[in-house]
Amino acid sequence: MYGLDAELLASRGLVLEAAGYLVCLCTRLIEVEQVIQTKKVDLLILCHSLSFEQSRHTAIRIRAFWPDIRIFSLNNKGLTSHLTLRFDALSDFVGPEVLITKISHILGRRGDSRPVGRAQRFSAEADLQLKCS
Repeated sequence: MYGLDAELLASRGLVLEAAGYLVCLCTRLIEVEQVIQTKKVDLLILCHSLSFEQSRHTAIRIRAFWPDIRIFSLNNKGLTSHLTLRFDALSDFVGPEVLITKISHILGRRGDSRPVGRAQRFSAEADLQLKCS
């Protein structure tokens, strides 16, 4: 999950962790790229703390190297008109249940899955050892 607000990322990470997802939290694009290069990523979530242009730039850059990755933007301001970027947009003003339902739908996952790990903050500065496993 990529966004600029570390506290919001942490709270969303806890929600997704409770639903059984393993989450890497990134606050810089280089961190996103490093995670995607070294881990199997099923879904890249772009938080609404990113501007429209930051979300667009991120999607274009990530898709250049990983064209099949699914990208889910929590900021639907203007993104739905960019269908070539294949965003699955969602309004900012939804609760955790809607977020989990939407993500489960995108991933084709049933609601009966068990937790697989803890949300971890990834930092490019921290000895390049990934903190999400």
